[in-house]
Amino acid sequence: MGLNQCHLMTAHDVFNQAQFQRFKGRFKHILMSAAFKRMDAIHTVTDDARNNFLDFFPAIGPERIHGILHGIDTAYFREGCALPLRKTIGLSPDTPLIGFFGRFMGQKGFRQIVDAIDLIRTRRLMAEVPHVATFGWGGFIREDYAYLGGLGLCKYFHQMPQTDNMAGSIKGVDLVVMPSRWEACGLLAMEALTAGVPIIGSDCIGLREVLDGSPAQQVSVGDTEALAAAIIREFQDIDSRRGEFKRYQEVAVSRFSIERPARELALLYSKLNDQG
Repeated sequence: MGLNQCHLMTAHDVFNQAQFQRFKGRFKHILMSAAFKRMDAIHTVTDDARNNFLDFFPAIGPERIHGILHGIDTAYFREGCALPLRKTIGLSPDTPLIGFFGRFMGQKGFRQIVDAIDLIRTRRLMAEVPHVATFGWGGFIREDYAYLGGLGLCKYFHQMPQTDNMAGSIKGVDLVVMPSRWEACGLLAMEALTAGVPIIGSDCIGLREVLDGSPAQQVSVGDTEALAAAIIREFQDIDSRRGEFKRYQEVAVSRFSIERPARELALLYSKLNDQG
């Protein structure tokens, strides 16, 4: 890299205290801070992530960190046709169907969904226990499915084949649940809102910024009771809730279009080029 070139870094994740504990963590923080100071500008994919960056690296001038909300191909998710997931799984048309599209890792909160479904079943809080279609792979999928199996929930969870039709998969469920512990930017939430499909998400960093202003319920991170209650509320009048999300759909299409961050990034590139 030439010394006279401008350097722009994009941060696709957020930081947490556990990363910088003990001597090794503090040393890592020093090295990272030194590297970040060499950047002319740092792009974060939400304002939440920008604030998180400044919290952990206050020595980096705030004027050098640019929060530009990410975007997606909104036309693809708006125009997609629902896949017949109930037929594929073998469910009746009236069975409540939830979609979990995250990876099988602690950050994505899959076990919170498992525990919420267990609460709904054991306390008989719904006339029919919702089923959950999962689409992620890798990570701790074996351990997570063993966990739900130990609770006797196997018949309520269905691991779907890998698909390149995300729009159809999202539209094939009644409700998307996204109980993340943290996100840099909740892209799945953008996809669900643009598809016009109800979603429940956590109020974690990065996701709350996407869900704010939408009809989506937000629950506290790790609060299984609150998640179960939110699922019940969603299915008490699912047709009405679908209508709310459909009415918000065009707002989401405009708000999350990839064209907006592309324009903002182009302006940032131009500004850096002029400075160079």
